[in-house]
Amino acid sequence: MVKVKELQQYFAQCVAECFSTFILILIGESAIAQYKFTSETCHSTILINLSFGIGVYTGTEFIVKLYLYYR
Repeated sequence: MVKVKELQQYFAQCVAECFSTFILILIGESAIAQYKFTSETCHSTILINLSFGIGVYTGTEFIVKLYLYYR
């Protein structure tokens, strides 16, 4: 039998995973859109790489904080 506390923890982990994936995709894709639609003469892909890194960091921080809250 699954306890209510375990169900809350599983639900929180699922929500955190979905939200962190959303944040990663949102930040990364907005960087790609900015790269594609700006009319600068020198394009550098380092901003896309940094944006995806920031997205991963933000998502990971959200998961860790939520996991520690429901622990």
